[in-house]
Amino acid sequence: MVAWLLNDMLVDFGCAVVGCADRVEEALAMIEAQSVDAVVLDLNLRGQMSYPVADVLVATGVPFVLTTGYPRNRLLDDYRSYSYLLKPYHRAAMRDALTNLFKPTARAA
Repeated sequence: MVAWLLNDMLVDFGCAVVGCADRVEEALAMIEAQSVDAVVLDLNLRGQMSYPVADVLVATGVPFVLTTGYPRNRLLDDYRSYSYLLKPYHRAAMRDALTNLFKPTARAA
């Protein structure tokens, strides 16, 4: 249900949504199989922490927004400087987070 709502929100923003993964392995396969401009990454994918996905995104230079129900101080230290939205997030917050991904300073994190 949350994925459908997020998909609709992203489409409304003018994004082309290329997929949705609910497991770490699936997300990694999707990233390897297709080119993406940015990723909205839930920190918890069916009970698995998605840090391995974030690592691949960092290594390949793909910007991402971490979304989670955990407060920022519960993230692993290496990930606290990345774009982050606490759930439940609002439409304006998601729009702003995505817009900020493409500012030159966002990729320097």
